[in-house]
Amino acid sequence: RGRLVGMENNFMRFLRCQEAWLQMSPLLHCHAPPVGPSGAALQRADREFRDLAAELAFRALLQPCLEEVLSGDRLAEIQTLLDAARQQLTESLNDMRAKCFRLFFVEDDLLLRLWGYSALRDLSEQQTVINACIPKLFPGWQSLLLSRRRRGCTELAAVAAVPSSKGDEPGLALAEPLVLSGSPDNWVSALSAAVSDAFRGQLMAEVPPESLEPWQSRRREELEQALLTQ
Repeated sequence: RGRLVGMENNFMRFLRCQEAWLQMSPLLHCHAPPVGPSGAALQRADREFRDLAAELAFRALLQPCLEEVLSGDRLAEIQTLLDAARQQLTESLNDMRAKCFRLFFVEDDLLLRLWGYSALRDLSEQQTVINACIPKLFPGWQSLLLSRRRRGCTELAAVAAVPSSKGDEPGLALAEPLVLSGSPDNWVSALSAAVSDAFRGQLMAEVPPESLEPWQSRRREELEQALLTQ
């Protein structure tokens, strides 16, 4: 009985390591992988876990895996490496939030998935990850219409329009497709600016030109006055 309990404990410890590794490892294969201390910590943890997984794969029987390979301090050391990598990545996420306030509305686990979305090969999987964050990043939005763009060797999503929350109403088309490249703080800020420009252009197109003349004249006067006072 004691051996069975020990094997169960080793197996559960391995599953916890695997869960953490599966959450963070896509970042190493995305378009904007972590660099600096966070990147180095993640690479080391990834290397150690892959070595352990490879050793398990070459064992023919389950019992030696649970009793020999997963015993001792090796799993604890890998868990320590994974925890250190997660701590470094959390600091990187906080740096992103300092640059883009919208990221404060997304929890760490979901933001990690958003960061590594380009590691997913299927566009529908990318869209699932991105659209899970959109209502939190942009309250009132439901989803984005995405297409595929190639940037180097990486397949990236590109936004063409923001659909209406009501299915029978047209969405907001961007002036040109926006490729979601780089870290989330970069492309979320770019998306916010692109939508603002598209919304402003749509409003200008719907407003009669004569109603804009007083505002344009007043704006010219303000600019002229500002130039004279400099």
